[in-house]
Amino acid sequence: MASQGTSTLSERVAHHLRVARDQSGMTQRQLAARLGVDQLAVSRWERGVVRPNDTNLAGLADIFGLPMEAFYGPVEEAA
Repeated sequence: MASQGTSTLSERVAHHLRVARDQSGMTQRQLAARLGVDQLAVSRWERGVVRPNDTNLAGLADIFGLPMEAFYGPVEEAA
């Protein structure tokens, strides 16, 4: 992943989505079922291939109890 200063929006969304899903204990398949999308869509979002549209991003925010803006924040590098 690129450093926080050069990460793309897709990379930031992907990172924050992976972290939120991992912390929730949900699988990609479970998350996809809750959103009504295919598991491949979740995989593509988490790899930064594509970003979720606004409707799906709002659904993700609701599922994880986060504001939508949380997915756009900078990626913290491990020390």
